[in-house]
Amino acid sequence: MQLIRPVLLIAACLALPWQPGAAAPLQPKPSDPFFEKFTPVAAPAPGRLLLKAGDRLAICGDSITEQKMYSMEEHNLHLCALRNVDVEIARRERVRFADIFWPMFVAGFNARQLYGPEYAIAGKDGVHPGWAGQRLMAQSHLQAMGFSGDVGTLTVNLKTQRAKASKGHSFDRAANSEFTFTSRRYPYCATGDDNQDSSIRSGMTLLAFNRHLNRLILKAKGGSAANYRLTWGSESRVYSAAQLAEGVNLADDFAVNPFSEAFKRVDEAVESKMRTAGSREVKPRPARGVA
Repeated sequence: MQLIRPVLLIAACLALPWQPGAAAPLQPKPSDPFFEKFTPVAAPAPGRLLLKAGDRLAICGDSITEQKMYSMEEHNLHLCALRNVDVEIARRERVRFADIFWPMFVAGFNARQLYGPEYAIAGKDGVHPGWAGQRLMAQSHLQAMGFSGDVGTLTVNLKTQRAKASKGHSFDRAANSEFTFTSRRYPYCATGDDNQDSSIRSGMTLLAFNRHLNRLILKAKGGSAANYRLTWGSESRVYSAAQLAEGVNLADDFAVNPFSEAFKRVDEAVESKMRTAGSREVKPRPARGVA
């Protein structure tokens, strides 16, 4: 298992300075070529997998000794078989399993139907995914770690001009149907074309990321009109009174919003850390939004 030390070194340099509360394993993605062709005899024996450091967990696999090129179908059949072995390991060891292969395989098929045959969820070379594929990998880890995706709920009464907010948000004031909140919990923000595998926003459309893991809900009641125009930041959308009463996901409907700049600062700090393996501290600033 010669890969253990390099993997742990990378984790120590890039991840541990951020003091993560949880970690997830990384298994092969669709079409990774760095494996022998799968046979039952070559199947890895479930076992040697856990290394604990306090409340952190790393899961490491056997080292790679030889690369051979097979067809895309053979790669994916192989990885599906390895994925099934991983499922059994997770069941036996009673640990959560971040399933990357199957969601990416299904999403890649659906994306080609939606956006055309050139859409490559696992990357143009079948190995290095673009931002859409990277985002799907992240979603698998977040769901395996049990994140709920509940960013918050903002509830306003259009008749009384009063409002309330869930944990992480506070209602400041209201005047002439303009409601102002201050938030310390940010939704995930990304822009880009829906039909490009190089776009994070595209990846967000394939496995309903915003519905599962990125919900900032606005509920509005007490109005007398049939439809309303909602302006949040510089963007506007029209909703029916029924839609607003049920609740709309602002993170899904507004790609550009008052959180975008604050989220960009965090995103840039993460990128800087990945490039420098430093330990820069990020202190999120409150974001003020008007609905």
